[in-house]
Amino acid sequence: MPKIYILDELVVRQADRAAISAAYMKDYVPAASGRGMTLEGSWLTPPIELPGREITLFYLWSVAGPAEWWGMRLGQARANPELDVQIEGDEEKTRWWRWVDDRVISRKRRFMVDQPEAGG
Repeated sequence: MPKIYILDELVVRQADRAAISAAYMKDYVPAASGRGMTLEGSWLTPPIELPGREITLFYLWSVAGPAEWWGMRLGQARANPELDVQIEGDEEKTRWWRWVDDRVISRKRRFMVDQPEAGG
């Protein structure tokens, strides 16, 4: 199974860009890495600051496949079907995304895989 990519897209006010970006890198990245996610890159658009304009921050993650995807969603122990572990909310993640929701204009998360080769 191919690598699965996770794209976080945060639309922010210019005045909040630096604080949100710094918090993402300081608070979210280590926790996500601990759940098996690999940060592939980060970008923003537009490429220059324009007065009064929103900025979109992009963070591209990857996991090796479906088992790792479930691991990053549920935590490794809860994603292991061999264990009888009740699935509960991850309070740290929930607090993080509530904090983000209070500060961003909008956010999206997309899951992607490479397209199959054409004609194959």
